[in-house]
Amino acid sequence: MEIKDEHLICSNPECDSEFMHPVYVQVKHAGKKGQSVSVDSGGVWMHQGISMKDRGTKINMVFWCEWCHEHTEVEFLFHKGSTLVMDRITPDTYSSDTVWRD
Repeated sequence: MEIKDEHLICSNPECDSEFMHPVYVQVKHAGKKGQSVSVDSGGVWMHQGISMKDRGTKINMVFWCEWCHEHTEVEFLFHKGSTLVMDRITPDTYSSDTVWRD
């Protein structure tokens, strides 16, 4: 993941596009109940009893690139004051429908 002039740039090294569309957002909390909230083009979803291998809170955001049609997943992990950020090209298991459209 790269940010250039306030734009998120596609993670595909052959693309370099700034035309990234949010298609999925999920916030997971690994507490005793294992809760998450996710948002996609179909709405907002709440889940109970999820399992996480990590501790703390995890935020996943998936973006679809308008140019190369790849999905980039950006993951934020928070634990005891530390923040880790990872990104990767994901398989096409996500829709290309944008979370919100006017």
